[in-house]
Amino acid sequence: MNTILSDLLWAFVVLLFLGGCFLGVKSTQKRRDLPPELSRKMVHMAMAVAVLPFPWIFHYRLTVVVLGVLATSGLLYLRLFASKGDELGGVLYRVERLGSVGELVYPAAVVIAYLIAPTREGYVVPILVLGFADSMAALVGTEYAKMQLAVERESPKSFEGAVAFFFSAFVCVVSPLLLFSRLEGPMILLVSLLVAAMSTLLELVCPMGLDNFFIPVLIAVFLNRLTAYTLPSLFLYFLLLMLYAAVALLFARKKNITRLGVVEALLAVLLTTLLGDFFWVVAPLILFFTYSVFPSLSQAERERPLNYHDVENNLIPGLLMLAVGTLFVAPSLLFWVYSTYYACLTAKNHYLRIYNYFPGQGGSSPAAAFARGFLLQIAPGALLYRTAYGAFPTLPHFALASASVLLVLAVSDAVVRRYNFPHISLRLGWISGLISMLFAVGGGIALYFAGG
Repeated sequence: MNTILSDLLWAFVVLLFLGGCFLGVKSTQKRRDLPPELSRKMVHMAMAVAVLPFPWIFHYRLTVVVLGVLATSGLLYLRLFASKGDELGGVLYRVERLGSVGELVYPAAVVIAYLIAPTREGYVVPILVLGFADSMAALVGTEYAKMQLAVERESPKSFEGAVAFFFSAFVCVVSPLLLFSRLEGPMILLVSLLVAAMSTLLELVCPMGLDNFFIPVLIAVFLNRLTAYTLPSLFLYFLLLMLYAAVALLFARKKNITRLGVVEALLAVLLTTLLGDFFWVVAPLILFFTYSVFPSLSQAERERPLNYHDVENNLIPGLLMLAVGTLFVAPSLLFWVYSTYYACLTAKNHYLRIYNYFPGQGGSSPAAAFARGFLLQIAPGALLYRTAYGAFPTLPHFALASASVLLVLAVSDAVVRRYNFPHISLRLGWISGLISMLFAVGGGIALYFAGG
């Protein structure tokens, strides 16, 4: 059969299957009065079953892209009926999640995973995790949750749901690797544990259903990376994960950071280690320990603990910088820009914390904040730079890093005098982190053109 005609025929079959699943779940929902979350997750699992055979049935990538566009368009149409339980849209939206965009980003995640996965198992694993582990976590969390992990201003998550997700994800990873890959048993075990842990942490802290996008995409990226490692390297990464988890549990009882805040920090550190190497994880660890672990707390700080939104404002821009920079930037220059970014954050956070919670103390001066950023981030960064790349940073490196920190402190001073920072909006918190990244990247660009 002609390959184009074959793709068109299979695309029609997939769409027909999905339409039949929606109608079947809707019919069952009317007859059996299914709980909203159950009917919603039945559709999720049906969607996973529908897209699983893509590597075997389609010859052209364009076919999958077109199917993704059609699916997204159909889901946008169903969204219009979200408030009408007697319509087809009620299958997905009868549950109180109208603020979620999970269904809308689901097709895009499938398309991206299909495009970037180098092997069939590299595509099957993220689809299985998204379709079945996520559904299991939601159902267990809805019916059996007793230990809530979230606090105010965080998406509701439970310990029972997280455990269900981890074990389901482990099965979803290990089964395809055993069936399709040529990896040895110990490597499959370690890869499955690392991927299951990473996706579980991600599911806990992704708001608005964005885990439907990030989980499959990150699994597709990191599964390929992990399966290329040697067994000793995988074992070392597993030991590091255990160490990170032990430290996270130790400090989960701190009064100025929530449980999900610790989860977000653990996830960022794990992804940084997997994406970069051991030198890159020092800067975020220094930031975490010096800002959220060791300081003595005022009463006002105890009343407003850092949640996972606060953590992501600081750590996610740096992780994005590392992810994008590894593709386009020389490692030595990227490392110094990365160190500068964390120096900006360390100085800014110290200045704003002292200014707002300990007014009148000398430590609130910009000079003290600059010294903190230099001693805690720029100086260690220079030593790591020397170890990794064989030479100390030059004077222009230090000059541009210092200028970036001073600019961030100037912006921070202007912001804190205009707004009530302890109650500052999440959006402004993200802007503050991005401004730090902007000045750090600007210094790196200047350094590049200066020949440094």
